[in-house]
Amino acid sequence: MRLYGIMILLISIFLTGCSIVDDLRYGDIRESSVYRSGGALSSPNAIRLKTGELMVVFLENTGDGSGTSKILKIQSVDGKHWTAPDTLVSTGFNCQDPSVVQLRDGLIVVNFHQTIHESAENRNPAGCFTVRSFDNGKTFTAPRKIQIPGYDRSATSDALIELKDGTLLIPAYCGREGSPSEALVLISRDLGESWKEIEVIASDPEGRISYEKPSICLLPDDTILSLVQTGEEEMMLYQTISGDGGKTWSPLYPSGIYGNDPDLLLAATGTLLCVYRDSWPHGMSIMRSYDMGRSWEKESVLSSSKYCMGSPGSASYGDNVFTVYVEEVPGKLIPSEAIMKIQGVRFILRKPDAPKGCAASVRGNRVYLRWNSVSDADYYRVFRYEEPDSIAEVEYSEPRNLIATPVLSQYTDSDVQPGQAYYYRITAVMGSGRILPGTGGSSDPTENIRVEIAADSAANE
Repeated sequence: MRLYGIMILLISIFLTGCSIVDDLRYGDIRESSVYRSGGALSSPNAIRLKTGELMVVFLENTGDGSGTSKILKIQSVDGKHWTAPDTLVSTGFNCQDPSVVQLRDGLIVVNFHQTIHESAENRNPAGCFTVRSFDNGKTFTAPRKIQIPGYDRSATSDALIELKDGTLLIPAYCGREGSPSEALVLISRDLGESWKEIEVIASDPEGRISYEKPSICLLPDDTILSLVQTGEEEMMLYQTISGDGGKTWSPLYPSGIYGNDPDLLLAATGTLLCVYRDSWPHGMSIMRSYDMGRSWEKESVLSSSKYCMGSPGSASYGDNVFTVYVEEVPGKLIPSEAIMKIQGVRFILRKPDAPKGCAASVRGNRVYLRWNSVSDADYYRVFRYEEPDSIAEVEYSEPRNLIATPVLSQYTDSDVQPGQAYYYRITAVMGSGRILPGTGGSSDPTENIRVEIAADSAANE
């Protein structure tokens, strides 16, 4: 019977090309339990491998009272059925915040930091480490420590990024004795063999503010965006950008996102996402940007459970996004006997549909346009041309021939001339900010809607 089940699973993998079966509709949020344990779980992070499988790495406490933890991994071909956990790292120390990424050449790199557990009140950081896999995650190298001169403590909580020239950048936050943490990037130009360059993302020269848990993301124009949280009570995420590969960074400015443990992700659809642990209401939330972080759209709640814990991690494939986080489930009879689980959330990202049911009528020197409203559209763009073969330049943030941006699914054009033919096209737009090309915020344009104004239209109005 077990062999039969394995055969069915292999057949489904073959038929789907080792990909996640897409059974979601736009707007749905699908939750699933990825892994459950009676021990302490934390810091799950997800990627989609080049084989099409999902991989999740996470921490599990050994449960022997020593405070040590192991980094484990599980994999899935469908997002529903997961393998038994394999151990990636078990050093006898307290590992923290593993993050995983697969590079263009297939190399998998997991970065994390480690603390020495001396007592419940004193955990001395032991530094940042990496392990690598050259066989698509089957085996991993021994941990290799990253030397960061000048700092007494160092930590990392987000995945590294790969620049177009192969340079690798790990976000980190480090400090000296008696001083607050600084947000840094550690740079390698030899695929992680060495990390000889260290650059500061954010620091407080007055030594009052601690900058922690930076998340970084490579944008299509080769700039790098970073979101950083502070160690103070404010709970505001701040952001900064680098245009020179992480060497220098712009001054910090508020992002408008209230929360912590940020995870930046440039989705396959081109939409920039920030998944984070929300400060209010408690849970996991997500914000989207259609202009590469210049502005963030309204918040969407992924989970409102007050038992959600920090450090979410996300993967993108096609128009799917898969996010994992830890949730504590209180015992039914004895609340203190809680079970911890890694929860998965999957949802669809896509640009809005083009408006349908478009119609036009003419009364005098006015053209009345109307169309069916589009779900999730915040407004519409109306384009007007004088040639039938004109193309709506929706790929520009400030397109030519744009005459109106109505919120309602109708528009009256009063700026027309008798005896002239006009051609209209309409697009639907999600988001209130500036929409950049290819970011998934604007629909395809409708077909041309031809309208001809009679030569004596003014007299007949």
